[in-house]
Amino acid sequence: MSADAVQTFLNQRVPVCQAGYTCLKDFRGPTSYRTADAMCPRPYEGGAEETAAVIIAKVAQACGINPRVILATLQKEQGLVTHTWPSDWRYRIAMGQGCPDTAACDTRYYGFFNQVYGAAWQFKRYGNPPGTSQYFTWYAPGRTWNIRYNPEVSCGSAPVAVQNQATANLYYYTPYQPNAAALRAVIGEGDGCSAYGNRNFYYYFTEWFGSTRTSAITLARTASSEAVFLLDGTTKRQVMQWEDFVQLDAVFGPTAIVSDGFLDNFTSGGTTTAVLRDPSTGSMALIQDGKRRGFSDCGQVARWGASCDSPTNITPAKFQSIPAGPNLTNVFRVNNSTLWGTFGGPGIQPYYDEAAARAGVGDTSTAARLPAWRYRQFSLAALRFAPGQLVRSTSKDAVYMTDGWNRLQWVDAFTTPAEYGRPASSLIWVPDADLRGYTWNGKDKLSPYASCQGNVYFAASGSLSRVPSAPAAMLTTLDGSTCAQFPRDETLADLFLRTPSDAAVFRVADGTARPVGTWSAAVQANGGTNPRVVSVSDLTRAKFSTGAPIFSEPSLMRSNERPNVYLVMNDRKVGLPSFGLARDLGLSTAVSWHPQAQVDAVPATASELSSWVSCGSTAYFAAGGTLFSTTADAAAGFTVTALSDRTCSALRTSDTKLAQVFVKGSADAVYVGSRGTYRPVTSWDALLRVTGGTTPTILRVDDDVFRGLPVGSPVS
Repeated sequence: MSADAVQTFLNQRVPVCQAGYTCLKDFRGPTSYRTADAMCPRPYEGGAEETAAVIIAKVAQACGINPRVILATLQKEQGLVTHTWPSDWRYRIAMGQGCPDTAACDTRYYGFFNQVYGAAWQFKRYGNPPGTSQYFTWYAPGRTWNIRYNPEVSCGSAPVAVQNQATANLYYYTPYQPNAAALRAVIGEGDGCSAYGNRNFYYYFTEWFGSTRTSAITLARTASSEAVFLLDGTTKRQVMQWEDFVQLDAVFGPTAIVSDGFLDNFTSGGTTTAVLRDPSTGSMALIQDGKRRGFSDCGQVARWGASCDSPTNITPAKFQSIPAGPNLTNVFRVNNSTLWGTFGGPGIQPYYDEAAARAGVGDTSTAARLPAWRYRQFSLAALRFAPGQLVRSTSKDAVYMTDGWNRLQWVDAFTTPAEYGRPASSLIWVPDADLRGYTWNGKDKLSPYASCQGNVYFAASGSLSRVPSAPAAMLTTLDGSTCAQFPRDETLADLFLRTPSDAAVFRVADGTARPVGTWSAAVQANGGTNPRVVSVSDLTRAKFSTGAPIFSEPSLMRSNERPNVYLVMNDRKVGLPSFGLARDLGLSTAVSWHPQAQVDAVPATASELSSWVSCGSTAYFAAGGTLFSTTADAAAGFTVTALSDRTCSALRTSDTKLAQVFVKGSADAVYVGSRGTYRPVTSWDALLRVTGGTTPTILRVDDDVFRGLPVGSPVS
């Protein structure tokens, strides 16, 4: 019974407690730590305040005693289970422990917890467990003893055949048997020689929990032997293996200690495993973890150490009383081991651990546990590790990652598998024999890029991200089963990366990592959408050479060491003479600052940016934030800066096409561009002579630009 089951039982006995009293179902009290010993092989972990149900269940588990024995004893000693108005003294001596019939109670045992634990401990001591003296022998099982009716000697005694340790324990604890008058009274009073302790214990136990007759015994042994037998009908079969005993004990209850004579009444049926058969249906099942697991055929039965020809039959009622679990498959794990395996033909395919088994067979949730001794009886194929497992032979220095079921990839540094999600801490050291199924061809090496079923991926932060391509020298072709072990982002995208120690983002292509100057540059380099940026270690980043930075177009940049400002286009830089020219072009004058080394890495054009630019084959003059197209003759003699397509598309253009370019600054003076210089026009009449009598379009340029114009001879 669990603590919840005990609590439910107590609630049923006393639904309502009288006001002013604490009934057993509501009792709470402190408990203390008790170390494990021969009587109570598990320690008791104390608590500040525990319910009676919790105390009963925990003591039963610590001492290996049926909690129903505790409940029956509490009732027969002080009536606590059914009492609706119990006084404090009943809890003080709840189990009658330390309370002899001929003397006062021993105060050392006072208190509910002390009583329950002390009585359970004492019940176990009566069995003289290993490590204790053989002190309790006078009611030993297998013999007949004269047992008195009453503490009064004159009431006499009578012989009792004590068949098992449980009966002996009751008589050690309360050394009197009921006389005829007590038995006739059932639960009432007999005569002056009647004693009621053992009679009442039997009454309450059977009234609450059913018969104690031997037909209920399934597992039994004698006090003089460790051999355990499975009993059914008139047949006994010895349980030979500990693993089988544990499974049978879990479903059939504690092993009963019986007399040799009792066991002699059963016919020997040989030995048994935890494989049982219902003779009414012919169904066979492995008993494991409190469930019966069905077999598919007799071959499967044989693999688990049993036989369809000589099965262990148990009564249908006992067979059906065991809850049905999932049928057995060929997948199993080895008991008390990390090993897993699958049955196949005459042998076993072993797997190093559950991860390897999942990779090999998929679902492992219904796998049964095969005893280690049984596992060793089969021929074993080469051990399999999960694909993607870091391994190292105990006799060699080299570290590998398993690839598929028979190939190894050499690992030159732990940082590489760490990007796949296999840190150094996951490395396992194994004997050479465990790696006999794996080979290394002398050249395969784990790299940051992986080829999986024709697609290319980059490993970073424990997952694989699909990328367009990879340098051949940095690409590892992996088995599909290996690739399946890692999370994968199947979105095809260019590779952008960064390191935790540096905020810089790099675009990687052809083995070169180019720093991205700004986030807008990253978006532009990724075709106008936010790029997928993966995080890698500094050592992984160092595997790539560093290329020229990438800047957004058009944008202005400068270093943090020199004043020069540049316009960046087509991965080249063009010197900017003044911010006035940027304004005339219609460029933003915002400047991004970068390390000098990054600025120096961008190739420069031979000449500085000028007011004369071209987009494709068309020449333009920049003024007031607009580009004005001109004839080729008008641009003749001037240095024309070719703009990139992306820059051209970002600038504003005018539909007006100029045959001549006339400019002025903030003053009234007008200049005409002519063969590489700007000639001041001295009067309006002179201006009309130049234009042939038509009023020209005069462009207003920034004063910074105007002051820097190369001036030629005046036009008068």
